[in-house]
Amino acid sequence: MSISRWSAPPTATGRAKRSERIEIPGELLEREREERGHLLETLADFDDALLETLLMDETPDPSLVMADLAIDTATGKVVPTCCSARRR
Repeated sequence: MSISRWSAPPTATGRAKRSERIEIPGELLEREREERGHLLETLADFDDALLETLLMDETPDPSLVMADLAIDTATGKVVPTCCSARRR
């Protein structure tokens, strides 16, 4: 898993810059693992196949997790929250 970094303001051409993937700092890896587990458990509440994968202690396919997240968001089952901070 990684963090996406992007620049929100559009460039001079009026187009936003593409996001850039960065590695999660080592001191945050444990927290990321815990939060990712919480996210997967929440998504598994609505997807029996994902639940089965987690119960078998397997790592779910990231594309399936993203698909579940998209479906669950579109149907109002989950509400994504985005937090950000600006580094100078």
